[in-house]
Amino acid sequence: MLKKSKITVTVPHRISGFFEIVDKTDQGEKITNPEKIGSRGAGFNLNAVGKTEIIIEKCNQDSKPDCRVYINSEEVNQKAETTYFIYNAIKNSIKKRINIKIFHNFELPVGCGYGASGSGALGTIFGLDSLLKLKLSYYQKGKIAHVAEVINKTGLGTVCGQLSGGLCILKEAGHPCVSEQITVPEDLIVVCGTFGAIPTKSIITSDDFINKIKTAGRRAMLRVLADKNVKTFMRASIDFVKET
Repeated sequence: MLKKSKITVTVPHRISGFFEIVDKTDQGEKITNPEKIGSRGAGFNLNAVGKTEIIIEKCNQDSKPDCRVYINSEEVNQKAETTYFIYNAIKNSIKKRINIKIFHNFELPVGCGYGASGSGALGTIFGLDSLLKLKLSYYQKGKIAHVAEVINKTGLGTVCGQLSGGLCILKEAGHPCVSEQITVPEDLIVVCGTFGAIPTKSIITSDDFINKIKTAGRRAMLRVLADKNVKTFMRASIDFVKET
């Protein structure tokens, strides 16, 4: 019998203020290890969250174990590429015949820059690890979530930002995460507006966008590293948007 059949993992939404894509070495060679691909930049976690609920059930002997994925109540299954990548990464470690249902529910719009994919990736791997007693380390879970995002082009540094918390600078690209916190006033309020979805994949696969992002992101990063406070972060983020 399964001791535990259900779990809910809550992961905050996140907004990236600016980022510099890192997909090549300093010598200009393409990085092939997805662990080392990512971004340097800065962003902040929000009080709004994504919740990932995972349910496991015994599978009938005459049926094949499967995994079903839902986003905001819509069944998407393998269209949820990042989630399914994580399932495929651990499924050989599952010793019992079970069916898995993964429900992602997000408080903020999906595809609009609020880190929904990173939230879902972390919720999936942390939830599966707990339910299935995989005994993965914190490091391993972060790595799997990061690689899933990179491979499926749904994110480059969001996972590390969500793991680091608060307003933080991601000082190195890829995993393991290297971050530094920026102190935030307790009374700070974030007001967000959404004007429609732009898939991350459409941005980080466009050569024109990539070149603009690398240049503007590097410039913003140097500004914030030289003056680590909220106002400098906001000014650098606004300029980054204008330049890209």
